[in-house]
Amino acid sequence: LKFLENYLKLSRELGSLQDEGGALGSLGVTYAGMGDSERAISYSKKYLRIARKLGDVRGQAFALGNLARSYADLGDDANAIETYQQQLAIARELDDPYNKGHSLLNLSMLFGKQHRYDLAVPLAEDAVRSYERIKHGCYYRAIHHLLELCQKEGVSTR
Repeated sequence: LKFLENYLKLSRELGSLQDEGGALGSLGVTYAGMGDSERAISYSKKYLRIARKLGDVRGQAFALGNLARSYADLGDDANAIETYQQQLAIARELDDPYNKGHSLLNLSMLFGKQHRYDLAVPLAEDAVRSYERIKHGCYYRAIHHLLELCQKEGVSTR
């Protein structure tokens, strides 16, 4: 945290919005990992504003994913879903399988938690395909999630 706070301070002193955004994004992820979702949301929103100002669309996708994660951690599923859907739209526009896979998988998990399997299963299937495309390690996490969904009552195995 001390390193990131110093990085943020220095980037502001130098007037580097790109570095400031990077520092804010990293602070958001760090606080999310520490369980401080409120602070994570604050930093992620600031990162998102800077990414939008710079026209950094990929940075916007990362910021939205981090923001959605923190909403989900707080149990604010409605905001998490809306924010993951924004991330997914950007990922599709950029043909970015990494952010696409993450938003699809996380949306599927949220809908699965709500027992909305009609939405969760196709999202999980798409996540598997996205991760498979780039040989990402989350491929196995997505497969596991899809199998869990298929074992739920009312969901046929494929």
